[in-house]
Amino acid sequence: MYHFMVTTDTAAWQNGCEEYSKSRFLEYTTDDIASKFQALNSSTIEELKSYPCLCTYEGEWELWVAKITSIEVDKLRIRVFVEIDQTIDSIPFASFKSQQKRFGVSEWEFFRTHWAIKEGDLFEKLHFSGLSPQATASPAIPPTPIHQAVSDVETIPTISSVTEYIQTVMGMKESFDRECFYRGQPDETYLLKPGIFRTDRKTGIPLYRDYEHDMFREILISNSFEFREDSSTLDRLVRMQHHSLPTRLLDITINPLIALYFAVWTELTEKRNVSGQVVLFFPSTEKVKYFDSDTASCIANLALMSASERDQIKFDLKEINQDYVPGENKESDLALFNDQEQIKRLLHYIGSEKPFFKPRIRSEDLRSVICVKSKRSNERISSQSGAFLLFGHDVVLNEDGTDEIKVKRIRVQDKDRILRELEQLNITESTVFPSIVNAANDIARKYRRKSEESQRVEPPVAPN
Repeated sequence: MYHFMVTTDTAAWQNGCEEYSKSRFLEYTTDDIASKFQALNSSTIEELKSYPCLCTYEGEWELWVAKITSIEVDKLRIRVFVEIDQTIDSIPFASFKSQQKRFGVSEWEFFRTHWAIKEGDLFEKLHFSGLSPQATASPAIPPTPIHQAVSDVETIPTISSVTEYIQTVMGMKESFDRECFYRGQPDETYLLKPGIFRTDRKTGIPLYRDYEHDMFREILISNSFEFREDSSTLDRLVRMQHHSLPTRLLDITINPLIALYFAVWTELTEKRNVSGQVVLFFPSTEKVKYFDSDTASCIANLALMSASERDQIKFDLKEINQDYVPGENKESDLALFNDQEQIKRLLHYIGSEKPFFKPRIRSEDLRSVICVKSKRSNERISSQSGAFLLFGHDVVLNEDGTDEIKVKRIRVQDKDRILRELEQLNITESTVFPSIVNAANDIARKYRRKSEESQRVEPPVAPN
């Protein structure tokens, strides 16, 4: 594997250092690779350092081969230090573009700051494409096997019954003095990423990110009557999520049995024998908000802005005022941030649902993940004890969790057995997805199983 790094800072690679938002890390990267590097710890960082790099700038620039010398990670950003390989000539843009399919690089990648990880041997690709005759061999030090780099694999408990699950959940909850929320996933490799940020599993190309504001308005136009009782953007996002439109919400629940059901229930045949997973979230008190929270309104209304408007928001106040001194005057910081044209547009959207909202949006709130206790606005949310993680701009939730939102996992196996046990507790398709169709399906399954069981009982032997 190798890194493909693009930035708008046209001095970064020659200076040997660049910073990426965590949301730009692993863009245009296939899901199977991205899932291995979501957790940035000492092991995965060493793994990343072992891969060579192909670096360039946004636009039609030449490309350089480099190696990573160091990686630093903080709450929102990743700082990468590189050293250009002086033994390999730079590659002209036109020459590389003619061979880009060989490298798995899509057209749009040249015009977006991001850090991707690509499949294959970079040096072999360069050699056989004729782009760099000097690149004839892979690095001398082979990378560490991936399975050694994935954090906490050995500590994830595995359960195969409801009883084991309840015991495991209770044990985990005892370790935290925090409220707990749950999410069930039928495949343990799924990432904690809301629908609007999903990518094509094979190419890593974002599917919906740049069209969020269009999708929001299109569904309102085509189904206005459905949203007649919703008073806020968050209410509308919840309803859109309910009807399967990709949004910046990620479904969670306060009911551990509902989460377990989602970990074992699937309509996809290929997922029936794949290990599922229940993710437990322990957010700090300040990260738990109600449906009418001002912070939730600020984040939710980002959905009404175009991708270019959101990307133009300056979170580093030095980009607005070179004389800015961090932390010197909090009121001045708020005024400076809220005086941006993009933030004024966001304030306009918020003001339509909260007329007395003041221009005091905090930059850190817009780039956070919060847990929202929403209104039970439909029967399904009520039956599933639903809540949501609401994702801000340019933010990802670390798969290992953060200090603000602790994350624990339970691996789930023997799905058929657990489904049968959950049925005994009245956790079925018709109670989780209430409708007459699902109720009919549950009843039919129940009596079909009775029939099958009766056929397995040997008939009594007739007396002679």
